[in-house]
Amino acid sequence: MRDYLHKYFYILGDKRKRLIPLVGLFLLSSMLDLLGIGLIAPFIAMVITPETLSEYTLWTSFRSILGITDVHNGLIVLGLIIVFVFYLKGFSAYWVQKKIVRFALNRQSELICRLMSAYQALPYHFHIKRNTASLIQATSGHTGNYSHHTLMASLRLLSEMVVVIMILGLLATTNFVAMLTMAFVLASVYLLYDKVVKHRIQIAGQGVAKASEGIIKGVSQGIGGLKEIRVFGRELYFHNKVKDCAVDFADISSQCQALKVIPRYLFESAIITFVVGLSIIAILMKEDGANVFPVLGMFGVASIRLIPSANQISGSLTSMRFSSYAMNELYADLNELREIESNPLSLDIQCLKTNHNIVKTDLNFAKIEVKNISYQYPGTEIDAISNMSMCIKHGQSIGLIGKSGSGKTTLVNILLGLLEPQQGAIQVDGVPIRNDLRKWLDIVAYIPQDVFIIDDTIRKNIAFGIDNEDIDEKKVVRSIEVAQLKEVVNRLPAGLETYVGERGVRLSGGERQRVALARSFYHKREVIIMDEATAALDDETQKHVVEAIDGFRSQKTMIIIAHRLSTLRDCDVIYKLDGGRIIDSGSFQSMGEIHHLI
Repeated sequence: MRDYLHKYFYILGDKRKRLIPLVGLFLLSSMLDLLGIGLIAPFIAMVITPETLSEYTLWTSFRSILGITDVHNGLIVLGLIIVFVFYLKGFSAYWVQKKIVRFALNRQSELICRLMSAYQALPYHFHIKRNTASLIQATSGHTGNYSHHTLMASLRLLSEMVVVIMILGLLATTNFVAMLTMAFVLASVYLLYDKVVKHRIQIAGQGVAKASEGIIKGVSQGIGGLKEIRVFGRELYFHNKVKDCAVDFADISSQCQALKVIPRYLFESAIITFVVGLSIIAILMKEDGANVFPVLGMFGVASIRLIPSANQISGSLTSMRFSSYAMNELYADLNELREIESNPLSLDIQCLKTNHNIVKTDLNFAKIEVKNISYQYPGTEIDAISNMSMCIKHGQSIGLIGKSGSGKTTLVNILLGLLEPQQGAIQVDGVPIRNDLRKWLDIVAYIPQDVFIIDDTIRKNIAFGIDNEDIDEKKVVRSIEVAQLKEVVNRLPAGLETYVGERGVRLSGGERQRVALARSFYHKREVIIMDEATAALDDETQKHVVEAIDGFRSQKTMIIIAHRLSTLRDCDVIYKLDGGRIIDSGSFQSMGEIHHLI
């Protein structure tokens, strides 16, 4: 329980202070419940034997204030007061529930934003280990589970427990033995139910989360790779993956929901048995009706109120167990974020603190130095990069070649700041880039083979991440011209306002590459890293892209990973990598064996 509460409040963060006013509301609402039930006994006593009403001191004082002398008038006034209290109680209960729901859903909204920041900030090796489906499930699924089944359920649990305690306290002043018997009956029913279903509910919560993640993963793969899937005729395979997870989700969820409704019928049966038994005992003992009926009336009304409360308490505890897996996952991710934030040199945290709508000024530099860097991926024992050094002068074009696994992509990820070498550093004019990572990244553009294109217009893809009102149209036009994209834009039906579809499906591979080049010009990037950007293009398309590159080759610093000689022909220096090391370097002409290396 201690570990559970620690995680509960850790995820809640500084918003835990807002629980105090909510608890105050619970108490006020419970007082109205108490007042309404407490007035039942005097009302029944007055109906049966009006003269007994004088035994209630509070009523005598209240009658004197109002000047009520007639018994019938007193009966009407008391009845109206009871009706008013119950309506007021109903309104207050609605208001309290509304506050609970709003508090919980606001926390869910904050958690979603917090997790989005966390996943953007976590190191790149974290994303290598985690698949996108699990991150989507955490952001959309686990936050909802925590909000509805943990936070909301716990607040309703607290609210109903306050009501139950106060009602039992009132009943104790009426008949202590009967109150203890009722409390024992309710507790016994719940403990029996809890012993049977506790473990099942926890397993069900984990099963539902896993099934939901599987659905997301299956849909993402089945739709994302639709072209290849259709060509190979494997639609049924991915359909069945989603189907299996969906069936598991439905089965586990239905079992869990069925278990949740059991307490309602158990509590109803137990309470009815108690009230009937109390009545039978009173009859057998031949108690005076004037004394028995008010007590039975109060216990009867209290029972009607306690049944939903007991059911809500049981349901809340079940929900909290059900969502414990989701809470554990949220806690783990948020705890990892805290560790990242404690590192003052964290690239990603610095990125998040930057206003990306503001285009930064250029960073003037003379050279970029890769100085004795080594990197080893977590969980491995072999260096992906081993004691590597090179110097890149401003305006140079550098080519990187080597077979798969030679370290080219790892080197690029280190240059991009996504990975931090365990040894050595990347320096710009003698200053490590990690001293001011945001400043370094503000002059770097990255163009992979599969360019990231958002499902929006060409204009928004070029401006990339800038709001419409902040887009500089002159810069967009200039970027299109430099990237040789003008002809493509002119023949599109809506020009710059043409929507390119998800992942740029309405554009060819070469057009997507040129959009990426235009993007780098718009954002004034001085260092352009091309990671096999032309590898999947045909000769004619590659020619257009290479022509676009040649147009600014001396103006920009280029780092190109490629397999085609035509792309590397004009590079100033070509480095051949193998086993995470540089094994050869030179100009295109001087490396006579290059044909055998690519």
